[in-house]
Amino acid sequence: MFFTRLRICFAKLDNNLKAQFIYKDREYYFHQLVWQFFTQETKRNFLYRVRQTLPQLTQSHSDFEIYVLSKNAPLPLNLSGVSLDTKAFNPHFVQNQILSFDLRVAPKVHDRSQGLDNSKRRGKTYGLFLKCKKQNPDLDSRSLQDLCAVELDKWLQRQGERGGFKFVDYYLDDQASHAISKNSSRELNAALLKFNSLDLKGVLQIKDPLKFSEQLLFGFGAQKSFGCGLMLLSKL
Repeated sequence: MFFTRLRICFAKLDNNLKAQFIYKDREYYFHQLVWQFFTQETKRNFLYRVRQTLPQLTQSHSDFEIYVLSKNAPLPLNLSGVSLDTKAFNPHFVQNQILSFDLRVAPKVHDRSQGLDNSKRRGKTYGLFLKCKKQNPDLDSRSLQDLCAVELDKWLQRQGERGGFKFVDYYLDDQASHAISKNSSRELNAALLKFNSLDLKGVLQIKDPLKFSEQLLFGFGAQKSFGCGLMLLSKL
């Protein structure tokens, strides 16, 4: 695996990239920018996470960092205003190791309420919160929020069981609604994709190092093509 840090300095972007940065939907721009470094791939074998590094002085001007975890090394492109720092990433995880994590995730669940044969179909896929609201339309906002918290806890537990670890503790650091479109005008171009994301931080414990390493590269939840699913780790 490889871990890459892309730094974007708006003031140093060439005119073409600067125009794309301004006139394209910001998240769609990041999606396309990261893909430029992996055009040799026939399918996506990377995850990424965007962070704003300087206060946003205007609607279109700011600096950003993009963290990328990939199976293969990115192409060494020379783009004005974009710097690239790549290192091999081969962590040595051990059983019962405790780590802190930072995860932006879009939880997804499958609706099996129609009595589908799970061996043939998994049903429709929904964001976790949309499914809670869909199945409980009469709940007030506070009760719906409490239900979503319970369902999120169950979803995270399943991720840990599948990925060879368990969440020891976590908290919600931020949340956001996303409407991805090809340009910056939502009125002129209807969103291609809408979803909600959560920024979770906390502590986890590794139970199966091999499974955990595999899950780390595979990612968590949905919308991995748009900046979700990458778990950042650090020692306590």
